[in-house]
Amino acid sequence: MTTFALAAPDRPGVRIVELAAAGAALAAAMLTSGARSDVRRAAMVAVGIALTVAAAGALAGAPLVVATFTATAVANAATIVVIVGGLVRLIDDRGVGVQAVFGALAVYLLLGLTFGFLIGALASTFPGPYFVEGTDGVQNQRVYFSFSVLTTTGFGDLTARTAPARALSVLEMLVGQLYLVTVIATLVGNLRGRRG
Repeated sequence: MTTFALAAPDRPGVRIVELAAAGAALAAAMLTSGARSDVRRAAMVAVGIALTVAAAGALAGAPLVVATFTATAVANAATIVVIVGGLVRLIDDRGVGVQAVFGALAVYLLLGLTFGFLIGALASTFPGPYFVEGTDGVQNQRVYFSFSVLTTTGFGDLTARTAPARALSVLEMLVGQLYLVTVIATLVGNLRGRRG
């Protein structure tokens, strides 16, 4: 989904595909993580409602861009929660293995996507450009910006303009770096310990 979000053109139909992909990722995470059946049902109903509202808006000619971006961000965030729950159960049962490391890396990618779609919702909601460069950017630029912030690469070609946008960037930087140096480093360190 990350590659699609970075390469897709900025069109209403693409927003529906991104939301559907986020919903499918959530469904797959719930099925493979051992989530309880009531949790699976509630999440699928919420995703179904979000898809229906977004599709109806797109078909009516007035796409609900903010709703679609927000629903996609929420679906990605819910997928993170489900995967983390599954990872905790997996590590408790089997210890740290390659599957746990890959699951943790999937969470990292979902963090970048979640922030990217949250930025899309904010840029589409508030007046004025989101970026100092005088634009809100298109969604693939927002996802690109999100990942450059998450990884603290900071190329400087896009810069958050307002204080709330900069605060969101700082939050994403902190989450990204703390996640890498705590969760990923701990998992990889314990994986090596099992082999050595």
